[in-house]
Amino acid sequence: MAGSLRTALAATLATLLLLILQAPTMAIGVFMIFIVSYETPYLTFKRGLVALALQCLGTGSALCLVAVTGNDPMARVIGVAAFAFIAAFVRSTATSYIQATDFAIFAIGTLYYFDSSTPAEQSVHLSLWLIASGAVAISCKIAIEYIFTNRNPFQALQREIDERLVALESLLLSYASDRDAAEMQEKAARVRRYAFMGQGKMQALFHEIDDRHKRNSTEDIEPSFVAALARLLDLAAAFAVHQGPTGFSGDRARMDRLAQAVAAIRERHWNQAQSLLNTTSLSPESELDRLEHSLWTLVFVHTGDAESKDVSYDPMTSQPRPAWFVQDTFTNMEHVTFALKVSLSALVCYIIFNALAWPGISTAVTTVLVAGLSSSGATNQKLIFRFLGSALGGVVFGLGCIIFLFPYVDTVTPFLIVVAAVTFIAAWVSRSPHFSYIGLQIAFSFYFVVFAGFSPPTQMLPATNRLIGILLALVVMGFVFKPEKSIDKMRQTLARLIALQADYLEATAPSVPVEERRVKVADLRSRMEQTVATARGFAELMVYEFSREREQHVQTSESIERAISSSGNLLLSVNSWPNEADPENTHVEQLRTSLEGHLRTIAAALEQRGSFADTDVHPAATAEAPSYVRNSVEIYQELRLECCEIASC
Repeated sequence: MAGSLRTALAATLATLLLLILQAPTMAIGVFMIFIVSYETPYLTFKRGLVALALQCLGTGSALCLVAVTGNDPMARVIGVAAFAFIAAFVRSTATSYIQATDFAIFAIGTLYYFDSSTPAEQSVHLSLWLIASGAVAISCKIAIEYIFTNRNPFQALQREIDERLVALESLLLSYASDRDAAEMQEKAARVRRYAFMGQGKMQALFHEIDDRHKRNSTEDIEPSFVAALARLLDLAAAFAVHQGPTGFSGDRARMDRLAQAVAAIRERHWNQAQSLLNTTSLSPESELDRLEHSLWTLVFVHTGDAESKDVSYDPMTSQPRPAWFVQDTFTNMEHVTFALKVSLSALVCYIIFNALAWPGISTAVTTVLVAGLSSSGATNQKLIFRFLGSALGGVVFGLGCIIFLFPYVDTVTPFLIVVAAVTFIAAWVSRSPHFSYIGLQIAFSFYFVVFAGFSPPTQMLPATNRLIGILLALVVMGFVFKPEKSIDKMRQTLARLIALQADYLEATAPSVPVEERRVKVADLRSRMEQTVATARGFAELMVYEFSREREQHVQTSESIERAISSSGNLLLSVNSWPNEADPENTHVEQLRTSLEGHLRTIAAALEQRGSFADTDVHPAATAEAPSYVRNSVEIYQELRLECCEIASC
């Protein structure tokens, strides 16, 4: 609610300023507020600068193309294809969200001005107004965020730490008392979620603090403390996984003591936490020993004595920032194929609306840029949401205001009230985790209808033309794209996840140098997190598949989600293995290598939808391995059976 109100206020203020400035490109300018809307003023400011930079880059690239080629029509056609290809390729290969689509939209939008009979000087003037209106709107959004939002990244970091400690304390207390198995599983699931999240969110807050040059304000929280806490949650989650769905029958008194130690850490009573922990063993053997030892390390990380008291302690520093692009950016032809499909679809739409001399349906190109996705379900979802949002924003709100309200408006105040109300509705919908795209389209369509000039709008064509443009894009993409089924993409994503876990086993081997291990693990954890999110995103898209095998695909997607859960349990279980080599237990490294090879075999079989040999993982070594390793092998066996069923679907 608060975020939607801030967005509505920023849009109203931007509308008033752009009306005063008589900006001819108000619609795009005000919509930029939605593009840079984030939960924190700092991120809004940062993304606002990025958006303006891409806007300037796109507009400048288009103007340079026109100037160099003498406004040659064929050059503009090639430019549309090139800009669409660049945006789609970057979107497909970027490790995090990059507003590459905005670059293409502004570049191609600038070329539109030169397609008409508008004089070149006026076209340049309109192109520059695109940048100016965007700058005004983004400035309003940033100002409103800083005025009405009070967020401290240090407090946010402390909250993240406290939430994890509370979850861990709750889990330990459930083991200490005679709670039922269902309650234990619920608390274990919460710890598992935090373990799967890793330290990425906390490290992001550290990066934000570093960027703002206020690092010394976190003197009481070190990056090594965050890393040690993440390791502690990994061990606790693995312990819960190995306990299984049955109740706990171990040392309840010890669990209660560990829970008290976690509570003392959360309340910053470090001396009390030290007195509750057993520090006599620096070479813990059982899982519970390692859990207590990890708690002890967490305390001494804060006091600064860990390195002098524990020779096995690995001092962790802040994780490196992730790479901008995925590793197979220039080796995987799927990225190029996807970009070529988007480029061809945009080019066909561009040629059609120019051949028909119907610039009102130019929204077809924009639809291709934002809806050209890699699976049929994702494409269908985007197109359906875009159509619904355009119908609501352009027809219901836009035409409704034109017909029933604006004929009776003779001052700017009622107009601004309407803009604020519709913007609030669009902003509220855009904050939905499932229907956010509808909210964006409501705002975009409404602005294009009501910001047609500097007097109350009276034309109905903008809304109807927009819907026709979307339908044109749908037809063209249906012929050009032919995207894969979401279930096939989901199966391929599971294969990539298992291959990444094999890489993780290789990277966490004790033989790998500590510094190299640290960098690889941070990168692999981030990539696995994104892969899991992608797979579950495909699962949500099953409802937008319209094939005859839909029910079968839904069942297969449920099997894949269970396999993802099992693979997560395997990751947590492997994380509970000691970080240092044990000369008395050579079977551990043999099993690590064997597991790695079997995971790669499963990944290849899933990718190619083939079968794989149903063999055990080094059975002789398994019998002599420690219990935590045997538990990992049991989880692997479960994962193998699930993947065998999925590969045959």
